[in-house]
Amino acid sequence: WEREAIGERTRDAMHHKRAKGERVGTVPFGFGMAADGLHLEADPAEQGILSRIRELKAAGYTIRRIADELNRQGFTTGRGTAWRFQYVAEALRAA
Repeated sequence: WEREAIGERTRDAMHHKRAKGERVGTVPFGFGMAADGLHLEADPAEQGILSRIRELKAAGYTIRRIADELNRQGFTTGRGTAWRFQYVAEALRAA
């Protein structure tokens, strides 16, 4: 019972932090840390890439084809690496 209670409290605390716009875990693509070190703020360059990903998805592109198209257009991930389908899928989930 105690293990379940701890899990519930942790989950609730993480939901509360997310609702306040604070970072929970890794910083999602499209965002960066604010000057206060607690909150996330939109990264305009990455938000532009996210918009392009959404456009391609709406146009019927597969996740793999979106990654190929982003690479063809010269876009890189937040770490400066080439796009892979896993990165595109994660960006869509986080967006």
